[in-house]
Amino acid sequence: MSPESDAVGAPEAGDAPALGPAPSERVDGRAALRSALLAWMGEAAQRGARELWWCDADLSQWPVGERAWIEQLDRWAGPGRRLIVLVADDAPLQRQHPRWTAWRRTWSHLVDLRVLAADGASLAPFGWALCPGHCGVELLDASLGRARWVREPAALQRGLQHLRGLAERSRPGIPVNLLGL
Repeated sequence: MSPESDAVGAPEAGDAPALGPAPSERVDGRAALRSALLAWMGEAAQRGARELWWCDADLSQWPVGERAWIEQLDRWAGPGRRLIVLVADDAPLQRQHPRWTAWRRTWSHLVDLRVLAADGASLAPFGWALCPGHCGVELLDASLGRARWVREPAALQRGLQHLRGLAERSRPGIPVNLLGL
């Protein structure tokens, strides 16, 4: 895995203005977190972002298995796109989100599912939904539904660097197709 380019997903001159909440808007509560993540995914799909990053222990508090999320992923998916998913344990993701697992099977060429190294699971901030150069949702405490929208370029860049560091120390997750003899 080599997520090096800072230009991937970076805004270009004439890009549309921010679509979601104002910079640094706080998210408090599980329902608000779900709504923020759905809005983030919708914005990423609408912008046609080339690269998306998801990072969380197991995405159990994320709506990744919901029909609305999958519809946004379908809108986003296409040539030149890339989704990097970083989790501490990928088994619950496979079990808890069958719709996402089926979507991943179809779009496996876009998805890089990675399992964090043991030391990566405790690094803060742990959770991110990041669309480099555009917007992100930084999870402060996913179990309580606490997060914040991030749009400041410097904060987005720090988040991306943090995620790249985690990705460098990660290993590939469960393959889409398990081949046996």
